[in-house]
Amino acid sequence: MNGIDDLRRTLETHADDVLDVAAIDRGTGIQRRIRTTRRRRTAVAGATAAVVAGTALAAFLPGDTGPDAAGPTVFGIDIPAEIDSLGFTYDYADHVRGEERAALELEASDEPRLVSWGTSTDDDRVTIVVGAGGEKRVVDGADFTDWTYVAPGDALRVTARVGTGDVALAAFTLGDGRPEGVTAGGVTFRDTRAGAPLLGAAIGEPGQAEVVVEPSGRAAEVFYTYYCTGGPANAWLHVALDTGELLSGGCNDASVPLDPAAQGGASQVAGPRQDLTTRFYVTEGEDGPLVEDDDLRIGLGLYAEPEPRDLGAGIELPERVEHDGHAFELVETASPDLGPGGAVVAVPDLGGRTLALIAYTRADESRITYEVDGDDSSSVSYVGAGTFTADLPAGAKEIALVRLGGAPVPDDAAAGFGFYVRAD
Repeated sequence: MNGIDDLRRTLETHADDVLDVAAIDRGTGIQRRIRTTRRRRTAVAGATAAVVAGTALAAFLPGDTGPDAAGPTVFGIDIPAEIDSLGFTYDYADHVRGEERAALELEASDEPRLVSWGTSTDDDRVTIVVGAGGEKRVVDGADFTDWTYVAPGDALRVTARVGTGDVALAAFTLGDGRPEGVTAGGVTFRDTRAGAPLLGAAIGEPGQAEVVVEPSGRAAEVFYTYYCTGGPANAWLHVALDTGELLSGGCNDASVPLDPAAQGGASQVAGPRQDLTTRFYVTEGEDGPLVEDDDLRIGLGLYAEPEPRDLGAGIELPERVEHDGHAFELVETASPDLGPGGAVVAVPDLGGRTLALIAYTRADESRITYEVDGDDSSSVSYVGAGTFTADLPAGAKEIALVRLGGAPVPDDAAAGFGFYVRAD
């Protein structure tokens, strides 16, 4: 340890290790619209701090539970009664508050949730951690206008810390509202994904082992998103055009998704006259007959893949992305030389939460990762080529591609950085 800051960070890390429980946090993307939000900050911060009496854990306070028409009030600010995310509504459920630190316990759930936050002072910088060992996210923005997405899964704890004053965390559970699109059996293939239209979708009935999607439109490149869960252990999925299979593999999704487009998929370039009719079917083993199992659930959606921004040298970045409960749009790019040790780019000041996509190619056997302000905590690395997604902490100054090992970076390797701001 080199000083009091190191000691403080160490104590905070161990505190989370003791308090948090096991969690599953699978990121995804949703847009947001907050309704009935009114800011009414008043001079109550000092009194609030006295009430909680310095406790390290969040405290439920009388008078702060249960939403009214505009949501409950904390720190003189109305918590939204409802958040609308990509057409999926999330309703206020509960909130906790504490002096400098709050902890929100979430029970196990088979539905997604959102967690938002606010502070008792004009300093809106908050450190959020979702689940045991989760990545620390430093965020800075107006109270209860930002949030993190919590995927379905086991019970977990969400914690928030501020430098001074009190902090509150609010939980929102899935409501009844659904976006326009194809909906059945609790699943929705929404009309748009990252600004691109749905071309067609099919949702099978329980036990149905085959569906066919006949798209109503065309695209130069098609994004295929699908799910397959239930059925026997040897169930094998196939996604095929009349020209052959596009995708195949195990039918092993953990659960039926609410929003399959948010879970990712695969892209395929389409010919100008190519028949895009797509068959999705599940067999017993790779070459067996169709599965007969009432627990089997499958679905397939086809979206147009938007034209990316071409940075040259084989680097392309999407104009819009969805990440951690938000939609982002590309506003600035950089194409530095990728030298033997990597490349460094200054983070632009874009006036809000910023997402970075960092792509590189033709690095042969070089193993590459990324760092933010010299922090090498990223656990993701690729060999030869890849794209990283970095949810940049508030106040970040620079981001770098860094060679971890393998062969030296070749002279013809290329890199591109894209900086995105919230578009919701």
